[in-house]
Amino acid sequence: MTWFSKIIGKDTGNKQGSDGTTEYTKSRNVRFIIGQYNTGAVVSFKPFLSSFNMKFESTNLDKTKEYQGLDKKKVYKTESVYVSYDITLELLAHSVNEANMNTRRINEMGKMFYSVFDSKAVDTTKDLRNSYFVSFANIIGSQHTPGTSINDFNELLKQGVPCFIDKFDFSIDKDMGYFEYASTLLPKKYTITLNLKVSNGSYASANNGNYLWLPMLDNGVLYKQDIRRFPFGITSRFKEEGSDGSRKYAENKNAFVWIAKKYKGERGKPSSSLLKFKPFINDIKWSHSYSNGGISQMDDRGGTYQMHNDAKFQVEQKVNLSFSVISHSINEANNNMKKVQILLRILDTYYPQKDTPESSIVWSSPTTSAPEIYLLLNDLTAIGDVPNNISSYDDLVNNAKEYLVEGISFDFDTSMGFFEYGGKLFFKKFDISIDLSNMNLGTPWYDGHKKTPEKPKINDNVPELVISTWRF
Repeated sequence: MTWFSKIIGKDTGNKQGSDGTTEYTKSRNVRFIIGQYNTGAVVSFKPFLSSFNMKFESTNLDKTKEYQGLDKKKVYKTESVYVSYDITLELLAHSVNEANMNTRRINEMGKMFYSVFDSKAVDTTKDLRNSYFVSFANIIGSQHTPGTSINDFNELLKQGVPCFIDKFDFSIDKDMGYFEYASTLLPKKYTITLNLKVSNGSYASANNGNYLWLPMLDNGVLYKQDIRRFPFGITSRFKEEGSDGSRKYAENKNAFVWIAKKYKGERGKPSSSLLKFKPFINDIKWSHSYSNGGISQMDDRGGTYQMHNDAKFQVEQKVNLSFSVISHSINEANNNMKKVQILLRILDTYYPQKDTPESSIVWSSPTTSAPEIYLLLNDLTAIGDVPNNISSYDDLVNNAKEYLVEGISFDFDTSMGFFEYGGKLFFKKFDISIDLSNMNLGTPWYDGHKKTPEKPKINDNVPELVISTWRF
């Protein structure tokens, strides 16, 4: 088994020298670690992140049923929520020896990527076969505890996040040049790009049935098998965030971006899912189209179109909202990252068979209603006049529109850096882009005044065809 983090821990013995980044990495326990389950091989890197993106994705399926003589019952289901990362790392070397070690790390990553077990193999747990466990402080972690280090693969199984590597690319920065040593060229800088697919079930297989996340129940309670720390290791919110003026402005203009889970039934309306963000809006777009119908060409009449529809015909409204989340303090950054953790649990509606926190997790018959939220952005997504203040879940429900969530992505601004506190890293800025669908637009406004269209009159006096003698 290869364990490159041990080499990082003994830089003096390996004569790599130090430019300060090694000591910083060691003292903060912020190594970027990747370990493969198949082989037990582990590689770790200094965390020079140049990009870090995370996505929550789900596929909403139209399960609308038709009942003879009755109105349609609109039902949408989902294939659960899937979490993925797109990460770019820069491997920088300040010495010949460190450049040599970086090359060895790249080679080891290649060996791991090629070490794929047959999918029919019986000597490994199905959910863990061909998986990787990844850890980067509290930014990618499950049970990260500040001040602790990962020294063996078993600790990585507990603290890391199980992923499948969908793509692994690396390139050399030729402009940075090479070290030349013993007839070899050693690049001073590599760039690694990783696409990681997080596997929730793999974590449960490795950790006694506990999951990285499980859906939030309709009473706002989380399952006891939910570790409640994924993805950022935030365990609580801070009451005081301070103010940089933007909060006061948003309060005065009543312009927060409000998001809340749509609860089913009357089991209570907890405020635990009521989230608000300051309105640093980047973009908002609306698009309208037809589903199960549309415009078609008529083959029996030249240059003619007709509008057609069937029993499932609907008008679809798509909304894309993009906004920035900017934190001016550690407390605000902590709370914003906590909101991301809550969003994941709001958007996942792939419930186990028994939906009480005390039950065992059984997935044989899940309830898979598509994720629905209330979204309010001043009057842009309101159903009426916006009240002066949203102070409760009921206030939001009474004024916000309902949407199906098709996907949400987070682009973390690594150039802004991090706040560091208590052994954790906190993003200073990230962007949220959320794709929404409003497929239940209700009765058209003219419905009450609808008239049966008269059959158009056809003019039988068709003009006589005249053959022209004009030529091109």
